[in-house]
Amino acid sequence: MDTLRTIVLVLHISAAAVLIGANTGVLRNLRRTLALSREAFVLATEDLARRGKILSICSGLTLVTGLALIMMMGGMGAAPLNYHIALVLLLISMIISLVVMKPTGRKLNGLGQKSPVDQESAAILIRKLQWGQGTMHFLWLSTLILMLVRIYK
Repeated sequence: MDTLRTIVLVLHISAAAVLIGANTGVLRNLRRTLALSREAFVLATEDLARRGKILSICSGLTLVTGLALIMMMGGMGAAPLNYHIALVLLLISMIISLVVMKPTGRKLNGLGQKSPVDQESAAILIRKLQWGQGTMHFLWLSTLILMLVRIYK
């Protein structure tokens, strides 16, 4: 059982690490390519979509492995309070991704398909992504802290 727990824990930590790292630099890439050309901007939006798929997979993997780790310790009743809070923060992040990040990325891709690209609309959408990414990074950091500090009922 210890070996299985270790494997699940490594998967959990790895997937969570991707959540903070996979989107690093994407906003800068969008801003810089927007100023260059429509073709470059389209490539940047395609990169955003590709990273979004990776992040979705890792979000799901983090959730599933986290729940598996909780079940291995005896279920939700046996888990410390910080695990419950971290689970809620992960679910909030997933909702932000579904409601803000993915639709905004699709809108940016749509703007890239038009010639010329509406620079003002694209800048507004990039700022929206920036807000979402910052919020999700804050939630990720909060979750990391919760994983290191135990809160018992």
